[in-house]
Formats: sequence, C-alpha cells, structure tokens
Amino acid sequence: MKTSKKLIIGFSSVLVLLMLVTDIVLRVNYSKGITNVNFRINKSPAPVTKQLQPFKVLMLTNAQHNGLSKANYIYINPGKEYQILVDSTDAAQFRQTGDTLFITFPNNNAYTINCPSLEAVHNKDCKVFFSDLELNSLQVTSTDSTEISFNGNKLKTLTLTAGVHSDLHVNDDNTIDSMNIQLGRNSGLWFSATFNKGQINVDKLRQMELSGSAVEHIQTIK
Repeated sequence: MKTSKKLIIGFSSVLVLLMLVTDIVLRVNYSKGITNVNFRINKSPAPVTKQLQPFKVLMLTNAQHNGLSKANYIYINPGKEYQILVDSTDAAQFRQTGDTLFITFPNNNAYTINCPSLEAVHNKDCKVFFSDLELNSLQVTSTDSTEISFNGNKLKTLTLTAGVHSDLHVNDDNTIDSMNIQLGRNSGLWFSATFNKGQINVDKLRQMELSGSAVEHIQTIK
C-alpha cells in the first residue's frame, strides 16, 4: 500500500475517533444537565396600579426627553378613582400641591392615568392621549415637539396651546361644543371632530388635514 493511502486512512481513522469521543462527551454532559447554551428570557416588569390623591390639574414632565421618538406615552382615561398604572420597577416621581399633581417620568415608557375629573394638563415633552373623557372644560398647554391626541371625548370647552413642531390629532369620534386651539410654527394638525364653534390659530403648519364635519364648521383658521 502506498504511503499516501496509509496517511489518508490514518487521518480518517483519527477524525472518526475524535468525532466518537466528542459525541460521547456531549451525551454524558447532556445527561447531567450540562450544556453550553444559555437561554435568557427577559420578562417585562409586572404592571402595578398606584392610588393617587384627587387632583384637578396635571403637570407632566419627561425628564429624559430627546425628541418625539423618545417621549413618554401618557394615556389619560376616565375612572372611578384617581390612579396611575406603571411598571413595578418604574421610578416616576410624584408631588402634590393642593389640587395640582406633579409627575416626573424618568424613563421613556407608557403610563395610564385614570381620573374621575380633570380641568387642566400642562405637558412638558410627553405624548399625551385623551380618551373617552366627558368634561365641562379642559385646558391643555404643551411644550415644543410634543404630540396630543383626542379619541372619543365629549368636551364642552377645549382650550389648547402647543409649541413649535407639535402634532395635534382630534379624531371624528370627539364632540366639542366650543374650542380655541393655538399651534406653534411648523406643527401638524389632523382634525375631524364635531364641534359647534371655535377657532384655530396656527403659524405656518407643516401639515394639515381637515375632514368630516370639521370642514363645514370651521370658520376661522389664522
């Protein structure tokens, strides 16, 4: 037999032997529960409900704001009690003075606030969503580069002022008796709600969409 063939046969034998040994070692380790694979399951923190003292005014602040893409999402809904739903590990800070509740959100996260009544919201760098509220009067003040959305609300009076580069969405399932809206330069407006009277003051909108009954009822856009 030629030397080259002997070398090939020898190499193949060693390779097969190594494969057999490796297989045996893996089987033994597996039977002992030893593997080289680490499975990591990241569980989301469990949500918890925190009771709040009654308030009329909300002061919302995003402590880590860095543009709309990293804003907190704040959902404001009706409820029988004053509550906020947060992650169990969340470190939102609360401070109350009289009927004004100050909340500072340190993380870019989503929060749900339930309240039986509400008169005013001052928003600093958050995305705020108002849903299914029935209020006599609501005043909203929002800083630059924020987003405000209204869904399914019944408001007798709405007064809203937002800074530059802001977005306002008022969907067609809202009913508003009277409104006064002011938007800063380069903002966006999407409005299709039913209302009786009011005006919208804007400064060079980036985008505007009017639809539904809003087209017939809006008399003044400045």
